[in-house]
Amino acid sequence: MKPGGRRETILLIDDDASSRELLKLHLGNAGYLTLEAEDAMSGGRMLVEHAPDLVILEADLPFLSGLDLIATVAVDQSAPCMPVVFLASNDEDRSRAQQLGDACLTRPFFADELLRVVEGLLNWDGKASASP
Repeated sequence: MKPGGRRETILLIDDDASSRELLKLHLGNAGYLTLEAEDAMSGGRMLVEHAPDLVILEADLPFLSGLDLIATVAVDQSAPCMPVVFLASNDEDRSRAQQLGDACLTRPFFADELLRVVEGLLNWDGKASASP
């Protein structure tokens, strides 16, 4: 919880509605507020408009990947800065995600692993890495 009793907000960007729903359930049960986007374009708009405390996104989104979205945001000096957790399904995406993000979880992963990474990033100013 943030100072003043405000709950942390997490932006979920994933093209799979059932994955977003599952992430939303676990994060909501842990006390986090969530925003959702189904693609990188709408996720990028929400990132700028809402400046969430943390972003969780699929590395391999269609059209514009999550990797490319974060690489673009990283060079934009006007974009808000927040921790990024990538969700990767293969070694190639995982390798690039580890260079761009603060953490990377390889699918499938357990909810407690996700929550441990999220809590660690929200409470610590530095790099973290989750092992598969």
